Amino acid sequence: MTAPIVLLLAGGLLAATDPVAAPEPRVESSDREAGAVLRDGYRRSPTLRALVDQIDASSWFVFVQQGACPAGSDTVGCLLHTVGRYHGAPYLRIRITARGRNRDHVIATLGHELQHAWEAISDPSVVDSGSLSAMFRRIGFESERAGSTIVFETAEADRVGAVVLRELDADNVQRR
Repeated sequence: MTAPIVLLLAGGLLAATDPVAAPEPRVESSDREAGAVLRDGYRRSPTLRALVDQIDASSWFVFVQQGACPAGSDTVGCLLHTVGRYHGAPYLRIRITARGRNRDHVIATLGHELQHAWEAISDPSVVDSGSLSAMFRRIGFESERAGSTIVFETAEADRVGAVVLRELDADNVQRR
């Protein structure tokens, strides 16, 4: 039996038992700090790992970047409501602010944002930025306004973030 391995390709993660047959990673980060958060979360949280694996099996890319969110400086992470194209495939961008923050909280926020990405990817009506925003208006609720920026939340993303945080807490206890 071949042991599973984790590959870092172009900053992304990929779980595989046979690297030759492995699909192209779809969740990627070229940013060192955001990539470290992604790798740590993938290793420590089964829920975050499952989301990455689901996205890797899709035709979409999700790029995780270090950076500020439009809603304000105290925001740890966000899914930008922009759909782009990369090598002909659609992509989404997640921004996280890891510097000076509790690592587990940042990982849980990344899980929350990956759930938002999955909500968009799994909805066939999402084809561009307008339909992405329309989907969040339909399935989510407005949680904040910052100038012209409207922040939407979903109950499922809130749930996923909480589950990831519990998994990280259990991992911390287990590692002691």
